[in-house]
Amino acid sequence: MRALFLIILLCVSDFLWAKDSETGLGVVPELSLSYNFGYYKLSSKIESFQSFYEKINSNETWNYAYEQTDVQLFVGRSLNPFSSLALGYQYGIGSGDKNTHRIIQQYAYAITPGAIKWAHRIRADQTFYQDDPMKFRFRYRFSFELPLQGQSVDYNEFYFVSTNELLYALQDSKQEYEYRLAFLSGYFFGNNNKLQFGAEYRVKATDSSNKQNVWIRLRYIFNI
Repeated sequence: MRALFLIILLCVSDFLWAKDSETGLGVVPELSLSYNFGYYKLSSKIESFQSFYEKINSNETWNYAYEQTDVQLFVGRSLNPFSSLALGYQYGIGSGDKNTHRIIQQYAYAITPGAIKWAHRIRADQTFYQDDPMKFRFRYRFSFELPLQGQSVDYNEFYFVSTNELLYALQDSKQEYEYRLAFLSGYFFGNNNKLQFGAEYRVKATDSSNKQNVWIRLRYIFNI
């Protein structure tokens, strides 16, 4: 697994020598809801990207800009206590009339051999645009959750979450590589409510440009 991360990161670093460079900073509020019934799980999520800083090459601007709001709906089924399959749909509301439709296929695997919960997620998705060709993406994410009090995450306790994700995208003949790294602290309320706060770093590279973003995330998770 480490070798896979290293190979893809080397590909990304090679692309980062591209001509144009862009850096951004913003916030992402997010609300997640889920409901379990038997072997099945219905989940939804809405998140909105709002930026307030942008640097293109050497030009810096501090200005609010609405980026996009994503609305997701997933239907999943447990295969066993550790793994599951899910099918999802996302509607992206962009600035102007740049709205998108996305179909998502997902496999997830998670174990908790001790105090730390380890999770793997593999996704493939296809994004449909109004005027552009369809984009294919392949994603792998590794994450872990660590209790900060005791040996497990219990009611009214804090915990820590970190995620690493690698993405490869193909649109027409254009390739993209992306790496995402997030660190979040969480608090587990009663009644299956969780609050997470932290930062996510993203770097996306093509053969002609690269873009880096830091997103401040505030996430509320509610399980019915």
